[in-house]
Amino acid sequence: MTERYEIATRLKTLIFLLAPNVKAFSVEMGVSNSYLSQILKSERDVSGMVLRKIAQHRRRPNINWLLLGVGTPLLETGESTAGVAEPRSPYSAGEGVLENLLRRVQQLEKELAELKSLPGIAKGDG
Repeated sequence: MTERYEIATRLKTLIFLLAPNVKAFSVEMGVSNSYLSQILKSERDVSGMVLRKIAQHRRRPNINWLLLGVGTPLLETGESTAGVAEPRSPYSAGEGVLENLLRRVQQLEKELAELKSLPGIAKGDG
């Protein structure tokens, strides 16, 4: 996979979390639907202007996650993208693989609960 494809894939996830559809997202971000479609099809890179607009969204998307795949799609309250550090090796001193996975599951469960609270989202078991 190319870096452009990976960013486009993560951007699709952000759009799902931030807007009802691609068109609504493009309107909210102030970019043309055709330009956004080219990014999502990995035909164009995301511009700095679009990254700034995404970063300023009220739901606090994580630009480090969008570009590098580091962290979670949405920032927690008080969390910052400043000072991105490389993740520790799972075999080095510090947190282990299991702790990281448990924390990720908790984050995903929280994001799922947020999504289920949105109007129009089915309230099923999963």
